[in-house]
Amino acid sequence: MARSLQETRARSVKNGSLRLDRHSGSGRRGTPKKGGAGAKYTWGAPGYNEDASTPIVDRKDPNYDEDEEVIPVRSRKTPDHLK
Repeated sequence: MARSLQETRARSVKNGSLRLDRHSGSGRRGTPKKGGAGAKYTWGAPGYNEDASTPIVDRKDPNYDEDEEVIPVRSRKTPDHLK
């Protein structure tokens, strides 16, 4: 008795000689890592904030204010410990 195409395919998948395209190759879920922060929709640990760094100053920005920009001042004088 000849096997149907579906039966042959099912046996091939079961014994591993044929891989289903819709299934993951790794066998693990691809959920994003949350840094040990907890439950659903919780990203990052408490107190961790990437946006807390100093903002980028752009002189072409319409909200740019020259008075707020901090310009580092270099001294031309040689420090005493380098003499």
